[in-house]
Amino acid sequence: MAVKQIHVSDLSGRQTTEEQFAKLIVHEHPHYQGPITLDVLPRSSGLPDSDQFVSIEVIQPGSAAASGLCCQSTDSISWPPAVT
Repeated sequence: MAVKQIHVSDLSGRQTTEEQFAKLIVHEHPHYQGPITLDVLPRSSGLPDSDQFVSIEVIQPGSAAASGLCCQSTDSISWPPAVT
């Protein structure tokens, strides 16, 4: 008996060799606890280059907890952020 292993992109479903995959790591998501790692083909991830992102934290007056936000550098951010 033989076992055949194939590698498939978590986003596109395309099959390729293991060496061609990039890792896409989701560090925070409202529906999942802990980081999630996806195997993706670099061109199929649909994400712009990493130098086009800005990551910020906001600490509101009287609070010790920071809220994080990551967005594309071309997005406009209204200030102050809406309080929910």
